[in-house]
Amino acid sequence: MRCKNCDYPLWNIKVRICPECGQGFRPTDYDFVPHSVAFHCPHCEQNYFGTDKRGHLEPLQFQCAKCRKLIHMDQMVVAPAEGIDEKEARSDHMPWLERSEGGIIKSWFATIKWAMLEPHRLIRATPVDIPFGRAWIFALITMTLFLSIGLYIPILIYGAAVSFGPGQSGLSGVWFSIGGFTALPIGIVCIGLYLLIWAGVAHLFLIITGKTAHTFRRTCHAIYYSAPAGVVLLIPCCNLMFGLVWWIASAAIMIRESQKVHGVRAAIAVFAWPFVSVYLLQIITGIQSLLFMAMILPLAVGGFRGGLGGPGFRGGMQMSPTTSMVARSVLTSANSSSGTGPTHALELTLSNNMITTSWGSNFCEPSTQTTTADIPVGDGTLADFINSSLSSQLGTLKDVIDALPSNVVAHRFGDYVFTYHGATLNTWDTQLWIVVMIPDPDANSPPNPNDTIYLATADYSVTQTTFGQLPALIKIQNQHRATLGLPPLPDLTTVTHSNPAVAESQDSSD
Repeated sequence: MRCKNCDYPLWNIKVRICPECGQGFRPTDYDFVPHSVAFHCPHCEQNYFGTDKRGHLEPLQFQCAKCRKLIHMDQMVVAPAEGIDEKEARSDHMPWLERSEGGIIKSWFATIKWAMLEPHRLIRATPVDIPFGRAWIFALITMTLFLSIGLYIPILIYGAAVSFGPGQSGLSGVWFSIGGFTALPIGIVCIGLYLLIWAGVAHLFLIITGKTAHTFRRTCHAIYYSAPAGVVLLIPCCNLMFGLVWWIASAAIMIRESQKVHGVRAAIAVFAWPFVSVYLLQIITGIQSLLFMAMILPLAVGGFRGGLGGPGFRGGMQMSPTTSMVARSVLTSANSSSGTGPTHALELTLSNNMITTSWGSNFCEPSTQTTTADIPVGDGTLADFINSSLSSQLGTLKDVIDALPSNVVAHRFGDYVFTYHGATLNTWDTQLWIVVMIPDPDANSPPNPNDTIYLATADYSVTQTTFGQLPALIKIQNQHRATLGLPPLPDLTTVTHSNPAVAESQDSSD
């Protein structure tokens, strides 16, 4: 069991946060070989073993047989069972990297299957430290084989048949054969260069448009190990761009999964170079390229289950860049946790090593008087938290999370009220509020009816409205929340750092 953000081993860790990068994790997000992993009770260290098909406990929550306390699998300390190596406990093994055990042919076909049907699983099973050169060679061999069978050999056979056919002297056939065999090594070199440029262009786009979880090497892993998804190119004389469609979609999903970026960034990064290189000469006509874009973008959007997209506009209203950044961070965190948002917004400062002053200030809307020194965090402030050590930050984060009521509906952090508790955030809900920008009442004057606030929804959109409209909008929002089985929101102006909103059906002291 390794961190999905930095690949750090998470065995024998009681706190649900990676010590290396600060990314939160849950054992239920991982698959194990049944009976290969020991789950230790966090109270008395009683051992249990996962027996279902994912190697999980059955049931997930139960009363410990030894200490009689109620425990959940996600609370338990996880370690390989006695005599079991970490590698044997992992459910997923990257087929091509395990070819010494499964054989080259079997491993190669297994990699094709994963690249086409389960690209997210393939990249998760690929270690972060694999040299990009090994991945490049794999893609070069794969594509050379595909293009040789689907393009080079058919053209060679057709040309030779025509050159040696009736009425031909055969001399042209000799020259055709010589030229054809000479073109093979040149073609291999061109494929290799094409792959290098593709990965370079994709990663450059990712760097220009924002942060990435890993370096250029991980982008190479995604593009090169997804090459088997281009198996369509085996069809003789297949249209090159058509043959790349599945590969592009697979590579985009793998980049989104490995680099922890939005789906739109991943799709455009992967799509840009193939589109330019293949259709540059056909842009004049415009027809074929536009049809392809109409086909690939809906495919990518559907394949990412809400991962595609970015902050946008609604109704021509202006968007708050800071609100949008906070909302994107919530959704990015949720997408890496099966749709579950962070327990507390403070977790966002520990995601992807973004423990910086500039990131902390993102909880302060520029138009307000709030500063990081005004935002309480544990026994200090957000300014103190930012400047403390990682170990201190992890301890403070745990205290902050533990202080939240179990039935919390919404909590404030800085100028933002976070309203996503209990919701599944990877469903691209255009109506569900996740973040509401309402200036911190402890650091700002009471609002006027015409003062601006911002509403961020689970589809990466941000809407501008006013305090005077908020009560009516909350009423509409609560009607939508009722359809999702979520408790209603109260008057959000009453939600402060010391007074989070809780569900009325439960005791807030629980």
